[in-house]
Amino acid sequence: MGVIRSVLALVLSFVSLSCVAQSLWRNSAYGMSVAEVRSINPEASNPAKPSTLQNGASEQLELPGIQLGKNSFTARFYFKDSRLTQVTLELSNDLSAKDAADAWDELYASEVSKSGKETHRRESNGKIKGKAATWISNGTEKTFFFMAKEDYRPILNIAYQVQTPD
Repeated sequence: MGVIRSVLALVLSFVSLSCVAQSLWRNSAYGMSVAEVRSINPEASNPAKPSTLQNGASEQLELPGIQLGKNSFTARFYFKDSRLTQVTLELSNDLSAKDAADAWDELYASEVSKSGKETHRRESNGKIKGKAATWISNGTEKTFFFMAKEDYRPILNIAYQVQTPD
């Protein structure tokens, strides 16, 4: 009887660990500590000007030089309560709004060819131009986001986060 309980406890711990270790970007997983993320990304450093997300998660590590297509991105790792909650790839290149929109289109087409049609997509073409597409796979949301407004630097990000109940 004790052996069965031990095996059951071991199985349940693996199941609960797999829920906690939700994959985000590359080998990073939801809930990792700063030290764990740094151990799999030893080139990551503390950001000079860390940002904070609306949900209170703060950027504690950054990893520049991520090549996607023709452009370079910086991976930004956001933590809340000392645990990884989001990874955002932010365009590093200084592109015009048109070139950033073209880069978004290329990344989008590449993702569609790998992952299929997105779960959600929206676009706006007013004074602020924007595009966003989200794929959800195994509980992880991957969102490609572009926004441009005249006289401002365009934004092109890819955000990886765990799908949470509303």
